[in-house]
Amino acid sequence: MANSLGQYATVFQAEIHAIELCGRELEKRGPNSRSIKIFSDSQAALKALGSYRCTSKAVWNCQQTLSRVGRTNRLTLVWIPGHVGLKGNEVADSLARRGATLEFIGSEPVFGLSYSTSRSVIRTWAEGDTLQYWRDLPGLTHSKRFIPSPSKARSKKLLELSRINLRALVGLYNRTLPPKTSHAQNRPSGGRRVSTLHGG
Repeated sequence: MANSLGQYATVFQAEIHAIELCGRELEKRGPNSRSIKIFSDSQAALKALGSYRCTSKAVWNCQQTLSRVGRTNRLTLVWIPGHVGLKGNEVADSLARRGATLEFIGSEPVFGLSYSTSRSVIRTWAEGDTLQYWRDLPGLTHSKRFIPSPSKARSKKLLELSRINLRALVGLYNRTLPPKTSHAQNRPSGGRRVSTLHGG
């Protein structure tokens, strides 16, 4: 079975959902007084399902499904190492990859948004909105040539600069040099601000 869970589902949520689907399938088959083992290579999922404290609706739903199966059977969740050539696990991974390529039909998100996913979505939206605003600003050709788009790497380097060097760099980006520098009297322009680009 391969299904798409949309663009917001995390790996953890997908692992929990897979175990829940296994439980649902067992409910359909209706085994009784059987010894049943469900194998998973997700330690995080198994730990969450075995915890008495639950803060996830997906985990709660899965726990309830497994609990119903376990009422008439001896149900055990077993961890197995991933990517070591175990046939059943390799098939499961193949189906998971296939499901990720399928088109999701329905409303999203399938599960509640995790904190990390929410933060990522907001950050992506904010960065895209900022970039569009920057590009739509009239003029600023010189500055846009130096700063075509937001950059985390550039921001990190700027924060490492001293106040004097940062001030000088801002002046360069703004197409003007700082108003007070030790070289002001030696400028051909007689000390006034000059363009940082030739012909400016």
